[in-house]
Amino acid sequence: MRRTSTLSWKAVRIVSSNAIAVLALAAILGASPGVIVAAPLSADCRTFVTLSPALARVAEDLLGVEALAPRLRGVSAFSSLASRRSFPEVASTGRIDIEKIVSLAPDCAFVAPGVLPAEVVERFEQVTRKSTRKIRVISVAMDSLAQIARGYVAMGRALGAEKRGTEVAEDFRAKLESFRGRLQGVRAFIQVDDQPLVGVGGLKTFLSEAFEHLGVVNVMSGIREAYPRVSVESVAAASPDRIWILGEPSEASRFEAMASSWRSRFPSLKVVKNGGVRVVLSRELTLPSMSLVSALERLVRDEGR
Repeated sequence: MRRTSTLSWKAVRIVSSNAIAVLALAAILGASPGVIVAAPLSADCRTFVTLSPALARVAEDLLGVEALAPRLRGVSAFSSLASRRSFPEVASTGRIDIEKIVSLAPDCAFVAPGVLPAEVVERFEQVTRKSTRKIRVISVAMDSLAQIARGYVAMGRALGAEKRGTEVAEDFRAKLESFRGRLQGVRAFIQVDDQPLVGVGGLKTFLSEAFEHLGVVNVMSGIREAYPRVSVESVAAASPDRIWILGEPSEASRFEAMASSWRSRFPSLKVVKNGGVRVVLSRELTLPSMSLVSALERLVRDEGR
């Protein structure tokens, strides 16, 4: 993972060959105050585009794949829906394909604060206000566990599925509560890349909050960054019980190689000797949606606690 000086999020942007880290970072970076002016929510979004992977997943949860198909006009990069249906890609890291969205003529465009650069969203709003077919830009924050639940209600209302949105939000809260403290006291280094070594830090995000909810002690919580670069020495000094390496299932061999590296290079570390280096292949951990609950459930089950 490398740093670049491009101030796309009014902060140093992190770019990684690990797609799971890119997804998580995009999902959890909060927007600066006043960045996006959200249109009032209503139930008249007959057709729409989603400009973050998480919001595509929320829309699928609310409407179901079949009902979603005729209404969803476009998705962002990394949206799982794009692999199952031929939805046009209308946004990716740092950009919106405004011309394509305008040509698709959706009623609404859903954005998640902080996922796209503020100036890109502002330009999009300016163009849509001037276009013949007005496109309402609706902001749905998903930066915390509480906001994920509220996001389902908000999008449900906008899509004419408010009852379903409320039901999913209640289900999310209930299932999340059932996992509270299930990994109480486990000291973990949560790794997302290895060149350089990068972990989940102490900046409050839905991902760090999820591990905290489980009772996990994040040994890098003292670093007030979302994804800090760290040294092997700092990990060793923190003496974690677990090293969880978060990775994409499609790149399983790559992440297994990271785990093997810990075992072969640092056999004297307590966490290595105790068999605590584990690969967690789960894209769902990076999506602030109901899928996060499923990912946490699997993690708890795999830990056998």
